[in-house]
Amino acid sequence: MTDAGLDVVVLGGGGHVGLPLALSFADTGWRVGIYDINPSTLDRIGRGEMPFLEHGADDLLRKVLASGRLELSSDPKTIGDTDRLIIVIGTPVDEFLGPSMTIFDHAVAEIAPHLRDGALVVLRSTVYPGTTEYVAQRLEEHGREVDLTFCPERIAEGHALEELHSLPQIIGADDDQAADRASELFGRLARKTIRTTTKEAELAKLFTNTWRYMKFAVANQFFTIAHSAGVDYTNILHAIREDYLSSYQGDRFIESMRYVRAYPAQLPALGEMLPQIRTPVQIIAGRHDTAVPPVNAEFLHDRLPHSKLDILDAGHFTWEDAAGEYAALVTTWWSGGYATTGSAAAR
Repeated sequence: MTDAGLDVVVLGGGGHVGLPLALSFADTGWRVGIYDINPSTLDRIGRGEMPFLEHGADDLLRKVLASGRLELSSDPKTIGDTDRLIIVIGTPVDEFLGPSMTIFDHAVAEIAPHLRDGALVVLRSTVYPGTTEYVAQRLEEHGREVDLTFCPERIAEGHALEELHSLPQIIGADDDQAADRASELFGRLARKTIRTTTKEAELAKLFTNTWRYMKFAVANQFFTIAHSAGVDYTNILHAIREDYLSSYQGDRFIESMRYVRAYPAQLPALGEMLPQIRTPVQIIAGRHDTAVPPVNAEFLHDRLPHSKLDILDAGHFTWEDAAGEYAALVTTWWSGGYATTGSAAAR
């Protein structure tokens, strides 16, 4: 424990990123403060209720509350009770979805009066490159000297408690002292830390997010290009993939995806929540998907009142294995097919 009283405070600690992090630090024996401006969320946490689904978090929350190692507060003075502050706030964009520093201007103005000189401050959200340097300048303008780092989260929601320990933690720091302190902090959780500059870490987080969406989008783009050229996209895929993606053979791909093994077990927990979703949903599944079997899609369809289920003659990568059917379903949906979707939608 630090001389300040709390070993670490997580600003925005009631959300999907902050709360699992706070619970994990508390589970190591540290006294942890959660500072959040949402009183209803803090009330739920204080009653031992997780405000969202997170595998293993319900038991852990009750455990750390009983230990007395978790303190909840909506008072910014809590920030002055620690030498380590982790800031987890939403991705800053303006009304045109462009990068905005306004949220960090407000954050610095809020924390500066309470922040201890020499504290370690960790930014953790997705940010525009150069944000950490900007925050450092703003803190200096407020007369605060701190060790500032950017240490991005790369977890999958629902599996944070596992991945905080299993994934390497990137430590973005522009001086050795800040890097050493952040490495010591996350060394309590992560199996390994990787040192970069702050801007490299910021870009690493953006690239990680972007890469996932690119993989989905590129298959659709390839189909469009092939269609415009007047050729059969499925033949192109066959030529590319035949005996080439050997790493996907057998169970290798499934074993590399921890989250899909937990997915079936978590479906029952959604049973009572799904009927409350009124938004039309198009569900597309692969008949030969051994990673996430079609029974999971059927489970969702039976409980989502405005859903449509289509099971294609494909494996896990439906957008590749059945590209034409997949594209047609998506196009029809976007073109207004969702308007006629009801609980009795045909499979």
